[in-house]
Amino acid sequence: MFSNNIMKQCNMCNEIKPLSEYYKFSNKNNPERVYYQSYCKKCANKRRAENWRKQRAREREILAMSQRDRSERPKLDPSYYQDAPEHSRSSAEPESESTSSDSPTSSSSSQHSQE
Repeated sequence: MFSNNIMKQCNMCNEIKPLSEYYKFSNKNNPERVYYQSYCKKCANKRRAENWRKQRAREREILAMSQRDRSERPKLDPSYYQDAPEHSRSSAEPESESTSSDSPTSSSSSQHSQE
């Protein structure tokens, strides 16, 4: 289609280079038509690497913020669990009484069945 003697100017380094120095891409609507990027391959790779580094720095910053938030959370006082009525052993005793009150009725019914 095009010969290698067609030249194009890079938008980043402003050097004029042959089309072989640019990455090709096509359009979904017209896949037969070939387009060339506005940056040469060398500048496109530099730009991609720079964007990659920026993205990793953003991710590290977000991770550091979340870890900092985690370390700033107040620790729970173990005495809370000892003082809370729903976690104390005294609340478990009525349950055992209710199970023991169930057992005499069940044993009395079993005595009636044996007679």
